[in-house]
Amino acid sequence: MAIDPTTKTATDLITGALRKTGQYAPGEAIASQDLNDALDVLNAHLDAMSLDNKAIFNSVENVITLTAGQQKYTVGNEYAGTFVGTTTSSSNVITGVTLPQTPTNGSNTAVLALGATVQGPGIPTGSTVTAIGTNTVTISNPATGTFTNQISYTSPGQIVIQRPLRITNAYSRVTTTSSTVDFFCDIKDLTDYANIGLKSQPGPWAKFLFYNPKFPNADMYLWPVPNQAVEFHFWSDQVLQSVSLSTPLQLPQGYYIYLQFALAELLCVEFGVPISEDIIRLTKRYESKIKSNNTVVDQEIAIDGALVTSMNNDAGWILTGGFQ
Repeated sequence: MAIDPTTKTATDLITGALRKTGQYAPGEAIASQDLNDALDVLNAHLDAMSLDNKAIFNSVENVITLTAGQQKYTVGNEYAGTFVGTTTSSSNVITGVTLPQTPTNGSNTAVLALGATVQGPGIPTGSTVTAIGTNTVTISNPATGTFTNQISYTSPGQIVIQRPLRITNAYSRVTTTSSTVDFFCDIKDLTDYANIGLKSQPGPWAKFLFYNPKFPNADMYLWPVPNQAVEFHFWSDQVLQSVSLSTPLQLPQGYYIYLQFALAELLCVEFGVPISEDIIRLTKRYESKIKSNNTVVDQEIAIDGALVTSMNNDAGWILTGGFQ
């Protein structure tokens, strides 16, 4: 029976990687500084892996209701800055706050806004800002303790999700009293979007989507501009999350052994020791296996052109009169 990777922690993974570098013998205790250094390298590697769509094993479905007449949406909820404040046990109000201001020195710090996610001592996970006073900030959950400390906050976009690196698929769902119909939305690049002559063209649902993954919040443009509050679904690749030493690794089969060898290769560079041929070979082998498993092969469906009026038209005929 295979070992469930979710029973393993980052410490287990790092210990295995350090053994493979030859810096530690089996059963030898790992120095705490080496564990922390290796954890930093592991999290950097997970961050970089998210850039490769073949290394991503899951797509996240995001469902929103579009605002009639709105063409552009900001997307994201990334870290924006910190402020000092005092939480009081069982209270939703953070006191003694000096509100962060718009920066003038070119930094990325953003002004605190409603809906921002806050994190700090005594603040329950997932708490958001519900009101902002002169020297107070009200959050969605009561504090679990009394602390005076730095509190971090995010910069929420109009679509409050983790900023996607890429959007892969999308559709609009139109519901009537008798049926529910989904209309495909094609993902376009900047060149295709720029070629649209009338970008403010209204329509019942979006046929095209252009995603500009700027930071900290990305921009999502829709065409034509929906003139009704349509339910909109879009998929984004799940970003691999950073871990702590005690974090159980929520990873599918194959990732645990791959990450051990990949981390061993990086730690050889970190420690200034030669990388063995076995580490290089096995890193490539397991990397190839997980990417092969994550690769989706496009399969085209053959359709007899004589059976349809146009191979290029969909329900968007309402925009074109049936001709393109």
